[in-house]
Amino acid sequence: DPAADSATAHRNPASDNPAANPWQARWLRSFRGPRGYGLTPASARLVYNSNWPESRNDGAVAPGRHLTQIIDVGAWAQIGPVEFTVRPTIAWVQNAYFRPANWQREGDAALRHPWRSLDLPQRFGNDAYWVVDPGQSEVRVEAKGVSASFGTTSLWWGPGVRNSLLMSNNAAGFPHLSIASARPVDVGFGRFEGQWIFGRLQSSDDFVMPGDPAPDDPGRYLTGAVATFSPNGWGLKGLTLGAARVFYALVPEDGIALGDYFLIFQTPDNDDLFSEPNTVGDDRRDQLVSLFARWVFPESGFELWTEWGRNDHNENLRDYFLHAEHTQAYTLGLQKTLEPNEETLISLLAELTHLQGPADAGVRQAESWYDHSFVHHGYTQRGQVIGAAIGPGSNSQFLGVDVRMPWGQAGAWLERRVNDRDAYRNFALEDPENFGYWRIDAMRTVGLNLRIFQGNWDLGAEAWYTRNFNRYFAFESDQSNYRLDFTVRRRWGSDVER
Repeated sequence: DPAADSATAHRNPASDNPAANPWQARWLRSFRGPRGYGLTPASARLVYNSNWPESRNDGAVAPGRHLTQIIDVGAWAQIGPVEFTVRPTIAWVQNAYFRPANWQREGDAALRHPWRSLDLPQRFGNDAYWVVDPGQSEVRVEAKGVSASFGTTSLWWGPGVRNSLLMSNNAAGFPHLSIASARPVDVGFGRFEGQWIFGRLQSSDDFVMPGDPAPDDPGRYLTGAVATFSPNGWGLKGLTLGAARVFYALVPEDGIALGDYFLIFQTPDNDDLFSEPNTVGDDRRDQLVSLFARWVFPESGFELWTEWGRNDHNENLRDYFLHAEHTQAYTLGLQKTLEPNEETLISLLAELTHLQGPADAGVRQAESWYDHSFVHHGYTQRGQVIGAAIGPGSNSQFLGVDVRMPWGQAGAWLERRVNDRDAYRNFALEDPENFGYWRIDAMRTVGLNLRIFQGNWDLGAEAWYTRNFNRYFAFESDQSNYRLDFTVRRRWGSDVER
């Protein structure tokens, strides 16, 4: 996964000297031909889930129950300032049956998301299926410090390692136009980077609206931007500040207006939307916004990061002040990297993400993150959330350790995940006598991972054990799942810098 590779590569703050990083050569372009062409790394992957589909940040293919086989291959070519990359994903998913939350229902209704109208099906159809996806493919032009591209590459905005509030590789990359800075722009007191995108979101084949087996789907568009600033000097070495904003909506019958391409410039508060029956300030477009920061201390091998976001609008500045926590979400993380010798890096990582709705939800209506009352598909691409992998209304706490050496990497991690606290809250308010604190749906996962380098080959293995307590909010309906993940990756020819 290219997004995962880059995330790993930049999180080795123990040394400013690239030569001291034993993994430096692993993250370079695989093969360059004599005239500006080459092959991208090829990989084959086999995933097995024992009892239910377990998928997080898996991109275009969400592994189903039992076997999933995934192949990524590709090539690239550069002609003048234009670079073409074709790196599709091809997969076969066994998609074995498991009992969904809506198991009492018949047909497609049993597959849809049990608590919401979101395009997050519990199972993609009733049979095994193939996936052929463009994957990390794009056409890119760079000139005078500006990069313009069109493709389906995955985007990751913000400093989070496990979860990103607005953009992640949890879902398939959606077709989008991008205009971005090709490199940081130095303005003396600091460096700026930025990106603007406009794209179209696609439905899964299994999206079913409650009570409407064949919903009209005019399609959805998305527009957004992210910008970062890193100060020079001022005693703030290693600090990066950023902001991101996204709008998504159904495509209007009369087409997309010119102003819709630049919704990011709309003021964050909008009192015209608010009224007594509409205290959430909802409209036909959903807004997601986040502020984030990352501070790296290379001398000590320590870094901190945070991302804080808001869903939809506030009425005005007074409303922001009185309800600062309303519809918020946040991620907090830290990492300490130790360098016991020149060939070893040990990273200790902790991250928590909180998407649970606000405390005032009982007295003021609040949409869950990635859910929307007008755009019933929600913030999804082909049946998966585009943002944080844990999903709407959920929380997670993660602890992990990784050891990186010239031969490869080994690690272990532990995660606690509470599923959709917003849905739980709604059930409890409707039926407080039968739906008490004892019916929280929570998961405990322990994971081990290993990667071995053999020349131009990478051999990877990962094992998870998950215990799901009160599955589907049913008291003591505890179940377990094992996930095994094996990867073989090949880099071609001699490595050169990308």
